[in-house]
Amino acid sequence: MARRENNENVEQLNIEQLRHWDSAETFYEELRRCRELGDEYLIICCDFEKNFNLPITGLNKEYFSSPLNVFNFGVKNLQSGATTMFFYPQNFAKKGSNEVSSMLFWYIQAKRTANTRHLVVFADNSAGQNKNRFVFCLFQHLCNTVFETVTIHFPTPGHSFLPIDREFAILEKKRRKIDRVISSSTWNTLIREAKIQDPFELVFVENAFTDNLQPDQTPIVRVKDFKAVLTPILSHRANLAHLKGIQLTNGLVAMAYENFETGFIEPWNPFLETTTVEMLNHAILNAPMKYNNETYLPVPPNARNDVNELLEYVDIPQNVTYYESII
Repeated sequence: MARRENNENVEQLNIEQLRHWDSAETFYEELRRCRELGDEYLIICCDFEKNFNLPITGLNKEYFSSPLNVFNFGVKNLQSGATTMFFYPQNFAKKGSNEVSSMLFWYIQAKRTANTRHLVVFADNSAGQNKNRFVFCLFQHLCNTVFETVTIHFPTPGHSFLPIDREFAILEKKRRKIDRVISSSTWNTLIREAKIQDPFELVFVENAFTDNLQPDQTPIVRVKDFKAVLTPILSHRANLAHLKGIQLTNGLVAMAYENFETGFIEPWNPFLETTTVEMLNHAILNAPMKYNNETYLPVPPNARNDVNELLEYVDIPQNVTYYESII
């Protein structure tokens, strides 16, 4: 009897594993299919790369220190192959839904053309960054104002390799060859020159991430506090965790699916019953700035102390005044 039950359990696990692999393959098939869509579609994938660090001194004590984190959020156009990197340190902005929403809003406004009527997004399952109610609200607003449909796909857990990861791999290969980084311009130059053909576009977030903190020709995205204006019109019961995809049309109710086999069959509405399209659009368009770009975010004391200690052992060029922003 026990052996029969064990065999049944093994069989059930094999079935679940096959379903898991089928779901993962279907996701990648959809990704490949979307690359062939016409210019009325804007097809993108996005994700955060592994954090950069500043400074990198090569000292032994650096191994045990907590250097400053520098974030890189990449967005790749799957049709043209062009990639934009949003690059900023932790004392300029955080790594949450407000930042992701602001960067995506800027990107879509800058890249869509007059022919673009549909948006398709491939993003990972990170709840604090991509997969949350606030980013969804941004896409719903865009669907209500500039797009006919917006479709968002999330990969099967464990199979989240996206085309943007290939671009990150190029940067990672270049990063491993650099033993010393004192100025932000070193990282900025690496990103700009990592590819000879179709070079990456560099965009700063909130402030100019230059050696002297002075703006150059690089675009700067200001972060808006979408969470503050959207929370009052959202239901706390709305949960995205189990969803693998959402399709939006004009209105407030989306269609969702839990796996690729079922398709878009489940209505999903994260808003309160009293919320209207006008309220959503007004909230998005009138969201206040999240940060004061004349000041900087505080850095955790351990990271600040470690950075200051490392800088005692290196020569800082006179034109590098960025470290004065660390508070």
